[in-house]
Amino acid sequence: MIGELFGALEEDLETFSPCWLLNKNYEGKGYAFEAVNLYFNYLFNYRNIRRIYAYVETDNVKSQNLCKRINMRLEGVFKEFISFKKIILVEKYMRILWSLHY
Repeated sequence: MIGELFGALEEDLETFSPCWLLNKNYEGKGYAFEAVNLYFNYLFNYRNIRRIYAYVETDNVKSQNLCKRINMRLEGVFKEFISFKKIILVEKYMRILWSLHY
């Protein structure tokens, strides 16, 4: 599998938070860029989504670069965010909030 692209629709039915995962064997080939562009086009034009936002860990430079390439806007940085990477282990990350408005 090349990767996964999915997300969550907010209660207002106009806001969406995507998530993308890419197999390392396919990085740097433009697949994520193409898939995210098509997905966002679908969300804006066929699902009437008005706002898409993504949380990206500060050390995930590839996802940050993807957000820039698809013209998402940097909105802020969480100084502390608790992420449950495993059921027992709790790690703290700084996360960056990116958004795209239609």
